[in-house]
Amino acid sequence: MFRTLHDIERRYLDMEAQTMVYRYLACIDVPREVVEKAIDEAVSFGRSQRRPVDAEIFSALVDTFFLDKYYGPELALRHNDRAPTWIC
Repeated sequence: MFRTLHDIERRYLDMEAQTMVYRYLACIDVPREVVEKAIDEAVSFGRSQRRPVDAEIFSALVDTFFLDKYYGPELALRHNDRAPTWIC
């Protein structure tokens, strides 16, 4: 299945983050629903900050949602204690 980013998604994800989206979607180790949730959260965050989300923040979102899905929210929060507080 092929996925392209919508205009609003491209507006609030910088080029490196967009590259990561496609990389994660091509990777079978990261479930598509985790990537989609990270895209939604990145767009929401980007809109609230009025600037694009970079690859580092997008990757942190993917990590957080992946850990949350498979290991529970407690581990996801401990794993990302150095991440921005808005993720928690």
